[in-house]
Amino acid sequence: MSEPSAQQSASCTEQVRAYIRTKKGLVLAAEIVCCLIVLICYAASRTPGYLGIAITELIFSTIFFFLFALRYDQQIAFIHWGWTDFICAAVGGFLMASSTPIDVG
Repeated sequence: MSEPSAQQSASCTEQVRAYIRTKKGLVLAAEIVCCLIVLICYAASRTPGYLGIAITELIFSTIFFFLFALRYDQQIAFIHWGWTDFICAAVGGFLMASSTPIDVG
């Protein structure tokens, strides 16, 4: 008899591979990659950057990527997933707008 955990991990990876081929999966994967690049750039610079924003967006996009890839959005019906995606983007925009220094001179 084969191990059930090996079959579940294979189906999990297949679900992720299938999801990354969709438009939304590609956008979320690109967002994760961009957040990683921003983190690396800010970590390499001498001036402190907006690490908190990049980390927050990286966590949000990773969580949403796996929730959508593993189809938990179809299993958890009491959450409106369109609004949660919008709220995630709004929080990221608010964090970026509130932390941007204003140059008056």
